[in-house]
Amino acid sequence: MQLLLRLSLTSFALVAAAPMSGCAAPPAPAAATPPTERQPPAPPTSCSISCCQNDAVCNVTCAPGDAATCSCRPCAEERPAVCECVRAAPDPSDRVRSLVWVPVPFEVGLVQLPEGDELVIEKVHGTRAQFVDGGEYRVRGRYRLASREGAQIALWNMDGVRDGGPNTLVVRRGSGRFDFRARIVKLGYPHVSLYPLDGGTSFGSVYFGTGDSVWRKPFGSRPRR
Repeated sequence: MQLLLRLSLTSFALVAAAPMSGCAAPPAPAAATPPTERQPPAPPTSCSISCCQNDAVCNVTCAPGDAATCSCRPCAEERPAVCECVRAAPDPSDRVRSLVWVPVPFEVGLVQLPEGDELVIEKVHGTRAQFVDGGEYRVRGRYRLASREGAQIALWNMDGVRDGGPNTLVVRRGSGRFDFRARIVKLGYPHVSLYPLDGGTSFGSVYFGTGDSVWRKPFGSRPRR
């Protein structure tokens, strides 16, 4: 009887120690993800000023992105000290980087250069696929100056209007490269030309463009720009 009881207790202990069929062990707890550290907001800009022997004091604090300006006016005015918040001027380079530039197929028109000089348009990229009003363009190429000791190379738009830049380069005798930018306000006849260092009429030009914007005729006595 004691032997049977001892065997029964042993069997019960073995069954209790064995894992139950169909029951998976509980998963290990997931590692805690550290909270994302938030960057503190940019501090506001501020300025202060005293005017008229400290009789008028002005303070201003502006939101990030705005610029604080403080100035003094004549003491006889009602508000000699003036502090204001103005929107900061955008960085022009940020606008240029944000533009989408595409290759612009171009044709070369009239080429008039002194012997030994060279102007070669290699690449044109723009915000438009051809030369049109309102487009912005980047013109790159190479030059060789042999006819004089120095000159200016410039990107121009004959009979039209252009702004922006850089579009002028001062060079010395020898070879090099140019990289010009301009916005075509009113389309004329784009060209890269050589000018004397002291200004005046061009002494060599390469005209290029797309469609009707390519100048092809010799100038003769017509003044060039």
